[in-house]
Amino acid sequence: MRFLSIVLWFCVLCLQACVGIQKNEDSTPYAQTQSLSELAGLYKNRAEPIDPNVAPRYLSAILWADENPNIHAEVETVKVSLLNKDTLEVVAQSASGSEIKATSFVRGQHFELRNGQLEILSKTRVAGTQSGEPMIGITTQNTVLGLDTQGNGKVQEKISATGMAFMVMPIHLYNEANLRFVKLK
Repeated sequence: MRFLSIVLWFCVLCLQACVGIQKNEDSTPYAQTQSLSELAGLYKNRAEPIDPNVAPRYLSAILWADENPNIHAEVETVKVSLLNKDTLEVVAQSASGSEIKATSFVRGQHFELRNGQLEILSKTRVAGTQSGEPMIGITTQNTVLGLDTQGNGKVQEKISATGMAFMVMPIHLYNEANLRFVKLK
């Protein structure tokens, strides 16, 4: 009898699952960008607020995700320039206009132009390989940048994770964020 209750308890643990989905809707569609030159301009680094209860999101944090997180609040604007038909130079600038970070992004190496938007090459990784991670599984991240129909910068970021939490509970999480960055010039 004790063995049967242990087996039933184990089955209940294995059959339970957790799914979390978070998505913010955006009614402004992407504009159909024909060339990289249309993306050139000066953008505010801080996204327009979606919800006042959510921490601010920064364009520099999306472009330079591996950078020290403390620098993103210091960046006031992000300047995008076309170097050639396949290369964009992106410069993070402080409020005084001084350069904080600059990088050249190359088509085929860092992004692809698909359906009029820049798709940053997707990232897939195995979760649970570092100490303290509560889940073992797979995570994916897909980021699309472009212009909305009003001419502002638009970013759609999709992140999903699927695996086992604490080696007991199946879990799937999905987050989709639509962000708008005002184009200053």
